[in-house]
Amino acid sequence: MLAAAALSGSAFSNLVVNGDFENEPNYSFGSGYNLFFGTQIPGWTIAAGHGATIHDTTTYPHIAGFSLNTDGEGYNGHNVDMSQNIASVNGLGYELSFDWEGWIGSQCGFEISVTDTVTNSVLASVTRSFSDSLVVHHEAASFVGTGNALNVRIFENPESTYNDNSFIIDDVAVNAVPEPASMTALAAGIAILIKRRRK
Repeated sequence: MLAAAALSGSAFSNLVVNGDFENEPNYSFGSGYNLFFGTQIPGWTIAAGHGATIHDTTTYPHIAGFSLNTDGEGYNGHNVDMSQNIASVNGLGYELSFDWEGWIGSQCGFEISVTDTVTNSVLASVTRSFSDSLVVHHEAASFVGTGNALNVRIFENPESTYNDNSFIIDDVAVNAVPEPASMTALAAGIAILIKRRRK
């Protein structure tokens, strides 16, 4: 039974690496935030000419542990633009999800999208603008895998071009969504294992 449970968990685990931003080996405590570039945030690639700001829990707004501030300190007249590629299975259902909160109101917005790296088709996209301060919102969007690598991207859209402190993001995830038939088969398999263990 434990083996079956472990298998089911791994099959439907989060495909996004460090989507909760908790793996921060390059973080220096003291200021309450750090500005990162390139590949300094494990799992993510920050676009050239852009920065990404990470808050810890000591001074500035956060959601759970380390969190992303999308303003990127307005570095080089830009805001955050970071992404990573994940694998997908053709025809399999997936869900993009994340948490966010507003901090300081501005005219900018942010977008989190999933794009096929071969066809450039946008499979899922969630765009939000400022609505309220320090109220956590949960978002989710469903899509179907193509079998190609998919790009998960976080960026301000439109950019403010300055240190706007508008949005905090955390717990970015892409999970496979099991079909009902798959769950029925899994439940049947677990039931058989339990029955055998009782004999």
